[in-house]
Amino acid sequence: MHNNRTHKFSLKALFVAGILLPFSVMAAGTALIKTDDDVAKVSWKDAETALLQQEGEEDSIIIRDSKAYMVTHEGGEPNVMDLTEMTELLMALVDEETIQAEIPTGIENIKATGESKTIAGVKGETYKATIKTANGETEDVTLVLTNDKTVTELTEVYTYVLTTLLKFDGIEKLLADLPKDHKGVLALDDTYIIQEIDGSTPDDAVFELPAEPVGLQDMLQELQGLFDN
Repeated sequence: MHNNRTHKFSLKALFVAGILLPFSVMAAGTALIKTDDDVAKVSWKDAETALLQQEGEEDSIIIRDSKAYMVTHEGGEPNVMDLTEMTELLMALVDEETIQAEIPTGIENIKATGESKTIAGVKGETYKATIKTANGETEDVTLVLTNDKTVTELTEVYTYVLTTLLKFDGIEKLLADLPKDHKGVLALDDTYIIQEIDGSTPDDAVFELPAEPVGLQDMLQELQGLFDN
């Protein structure tokens, strides 16, 4: 029985987390993705090295070495925070019921509509799908899928980014359930739409950490030192 909640699966709800399908040989690229009211810029060097930032913003999140780092700027100086411990702490505070309701565990059914659509210069095919969550609820969504290599890479990379950020796992079935010859997601309803995509390789410097990273323990120790003085 479908539970047609008023909100649609967000980008996170679709791509959040999971052990990804085995990566093919990855190239590199940059894309602009409209997510609800924001536009995110994603640049990637390979399957596990990426940068995510809001369009026009200097601050960013860098994924590298199986970790997520937040880069901010204050007074013209960059600061880098290792998000590993922070993410684990935040996710531990999320109640299990919320997690069960939002994390997709696979596609119950998916069917091509026969309609083609071109997004960001890439031709895709429209599919109607029913996504199921861990608590048994379902949501009907419209997907535009493609076999374009760069878009397929972006789908894998962005999934890895959110997996690393949010520490959810075990949802590899969702991507596995997409049609074998259409694994690249061009659009999901109105919550995820690729605006631009370019397969050119970004400069290596984009993925370098501009300062020594600090972790949650470092911050807590610094805070404790202020109280002790």
